[in-house]
Amino acid sequence: MVAGRSLLYNRLIVRYWFMGAQLHTKNLVNVGYKVVGNFANRPGVSHAEHVVLLLEKGQLEFEHGRQITFKPGMLMLIPAGMLHRTLAGNKVAFRWLSFCASCLDFDENASLMAPFKQVRLGALPCFVLPAARRDYFVSLYQALEAENESLAVDAKEVAKSLLNLVLHEIKKAAKLVDEKTFSHSTTMSEALVFMQENALTNISLRDVAAAVHLSPAYFATLFKKSSGFSVGAWITQLRLSEACAQLTHTDISIEQLTYQLGWNDVTHFIRTFKKMYSITPAQWRRKNRELHRPSKIIAQIQGSDNKCSP
Repeated sequence: MVAGRSLLYNRLIVRYWFMGAQLHTKNLVNVGYKVVGNFANRPGVSHAEHVVLLLEKGQLEFEHGRQITFKPGMLMLIPAGMLHRTLAGNKVAFRWLSFCASCLDFDENASLMAPFKQVRLGALPCFVLPAARRDYFVSLYQALEAENESLAVDAKEVAKSLLNLVLHEIKKAAKLVDEKTFSHSTTMSEALVFMQENALTNISLRDVAAAVHLSPAYFATLFKKSSGFSVGAWITQLRLSEACAQLTHTDISIEQLTYQLGWNDVTHFIRTFKKMYSITPAQWRRKNRELHRPSKIIAQIQGSDNKCSP
C-alpha cells in the first residue's frame, strides 16, 4: 500500500466513525493518526469494533454514558456496540485503533479485555496513560500500522501479538485508577451486570428494577440520570451489538436471530436495526462477510491485489 493511499484510507475510516457508519474495517486491527480543526455536535453512534483513542492535542467533549472531557495524554475506550457521540472539539490530534474482537477470538471476560468490560458495566471510559509509557505505546501503534502494510504471511499473527501488548499497556494504565473509575453506585453496577447477562431474554424495566430492589419509576429516573439512556435503549443497544456479531460470524437466519435476541417480530427487529445502523441486517451481513471472507483475509496477508479494495 503506498503512503498516499494509506493516508486516504485512514481518513475515510475516521470519517466513518464520526459520521456514524458501523461496518467492520478492512484489517482485523486498524490504526491511524488524525488531525481535525473542529468537531461540531454529532449524532450518537456505535461501532462494530472495539476502539481505543489516544488524544495528543486539543480537547474533546464526549457523551459516552455521561458527558466527558477528553484531554491530551488520555486514553478513551469504546466497546463495540456502545452508543456515544462527539459534542465539541477544537484543533484535535489523536491516534486511533480499532479491532474486531470476534475475528481475533477475544472475549471481554479475558484478563486483557477487562478494561473494556469495566467500561461496558459503567466505569469511566477515559484515563491517563502515564507519560513514561507514551512513547512505547505509540511505537506499538506504529508497528501495527507497518504490519498492516506488510506482505509477510505471518502478518496477522504478528498484528495480534502487538495488539496484546497494547491491551496490556491499557490494562496497566486503567489499573492505576481502577478504584476511582466507577462513578455508579453499587445499585447501578448490579443493574448493568443484570442487563448485560440477561439482555437476550425478554427482560423489561420492571425486571431490572426488581433485580436491584427498586420501584420501576424510581429506577428509570436513576438510570437515565446516571447513564444518559433509558433502560429500554440500553437493552436494545446490547441486543443490536450481539446481532452485529452474529450476522458477521454465524449463518443463523434473520428470523432465528430475531427470536434469539428477544424480539417477537422480525419486521420490528429489522426496523430497529436499520434505524440504528442505516442498513438492514441482511445488508450488514453481506458487507461484513465480504470484508472477513477467509479468502480475502488470506489474500490480504499474502499481499494480493485485493489488499486495498474497499
